[in-house]
Amino acid sequence: MQRENAMMWSDPCLEGLELLYAKYSRHHFSSHSHDTYSIASVLKGRFSIRQGSSATIGAHDILIIPPGETHAGGCVGDEGCTYRMYYPSVAMISELVSQVTGQENRIPNFPLIIKNDRRLAEALYSTHKTLQTSDPSLLERETIVSQVFSKLIVRHAEGVASSKRNFVESKHVHRLKRILEDRYSENLNLKDLANEVGLSPFHLLRTFKAATGKTPYFYLTNIRLGKAKSFLKKDMPIAQVAYETGFTDQSQFSKRFRAIVGLTPGQYQRSSNNPQY
Repeated sequence: MQRENAMMWSDPCLEGLELLYAKYSRHHFSSHSHDTYSIASVLKGRFSIRQGSSATIGAHDILIIPPGETHAGGCVGDEGCTYRMYYPSVAMISELVSQVTGQENRIPNFPLIIKNDRRLAEALYSTHKTLQTSDPSLLERETIVSQVFSKLIVRHAEGVASSKRNFVESKHVHRLKRILEDRYSENLNLKDLANEVGLSPFHLLRTFKAATGKTPYFYLTNIRLGKAKSFLKKDMPIAQVAYETGFTDQSQFSKRFRAIVGLTPGQYQRSSNNPQY
């Protein structure tokens, strides 16, 4: 039997989105409801949900409980279960549906349980884990949450289809590139960038990736790391390099730098200035 462990937190930068990581063995939830959606991706074990009738979900299944629906449930079997849950507000989901469809005030219906979409289930799980275990920037948090919820809406919301808008893509992409290149040191956010180029956040991400093969955040990270390399070669202190290139702190900068460059900033600085190092 696995040990019980659970953690819940909210992200004020994502409209107060609440998130739950749960690793339960015997815990069962009494009947209750939420004023938000409840969207869970199960990693291990099985979870029984009682919402009028009973249903059971297993690993790589997705559970979606609409706002206001009374439900109860808990893990099934001796092995317990492990899952990650999002609690997005009705306003957040409705706004994303509006961006996807081009229609205002759409509140979607979803099936209670989604099976046979393992890639989406894993994306929900990995996005949730990134929000918990790393220190992504505001733009990265907004990007990954918008992407995974938009995929959920397009694939599984009833009666929802992505609109096909005819944008002059080169103009929008060129404008966004200039913003990212000129303001790389700022704590940019997705909504403000979308407003500046005249697109919704959903269409900004879709248009930019279609043109460049990258998300705006990925493009911005490459700019920041390129600038960081040039600063390090000039012997600028690493803490100052992190600040000048828009990272939240030296730890986040060092972690991201090493993940992409393969060296810590200090190693890169020493080897760049002393090839014999």
